[in-house]
Amino acid sequence: PLYGLLRPRKRVGRMVWSMLTISLAAQVGTVPVVVYYFGRFSTYFLLTNLLVVPFATVIIYGSVVLAALTPWPAAAMLVASLLTRLARWLNLSLEWIASLPGACISSVTLSLLQVYLIYTALICLTVAFGRFPCRRPVNVRADNRRRQQKLMALLAGDTGGDAYASGAA
Repeated sequence: PLYGLLRPRKRVGRMVWSMLTISLAAQVGTVPVVVYYFGRFSTYFLLTNLLVVPFATVIIYGSVVLAALTPWPAAAMLVASLLTRLARWLNLSLEWIASLPGACISSVTLSLLQVYLIYTALICLTVAFGRFPCRRPVNVRADNRRRQQKLMALLAGDTGGDAYASGAA
């Protein structure tokens, strides 16, 4: 349901939106267990996942290439050097994000009952959204234009002839 809330036109926008929605869904699904066992919650998870997902993908595929290049030591060393630099840069970036103020909320506790209740609520929400899926706008620009026009009309004091809004009711 989250992915359908926005439909970016550009391929890069769709990729970023996809990563964000998958990261958010994964975080919602794992946060109760993480808080239960570790008593911590990462606040910059979307930012870190925007870095980790693409770089981990490159590192994994690069490792496959590295394994295929084992018969050629010079090429394998070059790929290994590039992968090592990429992994170091990723770790340094994650360390920097972790050092930002408010990067982690500590001392959060959940009981096992609370974890079960959270997952029960998540399952109920998933079932509810499955029965009543989010509306996907057919034309995002037209939909946004209508919203902007309504907002401008409200800011200008135009009620659009609505008797309830004008106080006639």
